[in-house]
Amino acid sequence: MDRFTEALTLFRGEPLAGLPGPFAQGERQRLSQRQRTLQRERLECLVLLGRSADALDDLAAVSALPESDPYDESLTALRMRALYGIGRQVAALSAYEDMRERLRDQLGVDPGEELRRVHQAVLRRDDEQLLGPAVARSAAPPDRPRPRRAVNELPGDTGRLIGRERELALLAASSPPESVSIVAVDGTAGVGKTALVVHAAGALRVHYPDGCLFVDLRAHSTERQRQCRPRL
Repeated sequence: MDRFTEALTLFRGEPLAGLPGPFAQGERQRLSQRQRTLQRERLECLVLLGRSADALDDLAAVSALPESDPYDESLTALRMRALYGIGRQVAALSAYEDMRERLRDQLGVDPGEELRRVHQAVLRRDDEQLLGPAVARSAAPPDRPRPRRAVNELPGDTGRLIGRERELALLAASSPPESVSIVAVDGTAGVGKTALVVHAAGALRVHYPDGCLFVDLRAHSTERQRQCRPRL
C-alpha cells in the first residue's frame, strides 16, 4: 500500500510537457496509463484492507481530474465495491445503473463482464468477492457463525432540515411496543419529501438494528421520463 502511494507521488504534472515528436507523445501516453494503473491498484488495496471510506474519497478525487474517463468501468466497479463496503448497497446498485445508462445512451453498448460481475455480487451480497476474504472474515471471531451485517441503504443525508419540525416530530415519534407503524408522506414534486423521510429515518435508525431499506421510485426523474417515452 505504501509503495503505491510513494510511486504516485512521483507523478507531477504532464510527463515530458512541451516536448514535441512522436517519441515524447508515446512516452506521455505510456506514463499516463501507468499512473492510472497505479491509482486503480491502490484503490483495490484500500477496499481489500477494509478502508472503503478512504477508497471513496480517493475515487472522488480521481474522477474530478480533467483527464478522467467518464466511461471507465473499472473505476465504477471499484466505487460499487467501496459503497458496498460501507453498507450502501442501494448506492452501489445506482452507480451501476448510472454507468449502464451512460454507456447505452452515449455509446450504444452494454457494461463489460467485470462490471456485470460486480453488479451480480452486490445483488447477492457476496462479501468475499467484493471485499476480499480477509475483510469478509473479520466481522466474526474464529469458529463462530458470522453475524448478518446490518443493512443501511439510506442515501446520504446532506445539510440541515429547516422548517419541518412538526412533520419530523410526527415521523420520528416512537411506536407502541410490538406494533407495526406505516407512515405515508404526500406532496407535490420537489417540496422535499425524500429529504424529510431520509432525515427521519436517520433519527430512527438506532431503534432498528437489523437495518434500513430505501427504494428510489424515480417517479419525477428525467431519466425515468426518458425511459417511459415510446420509441418509434
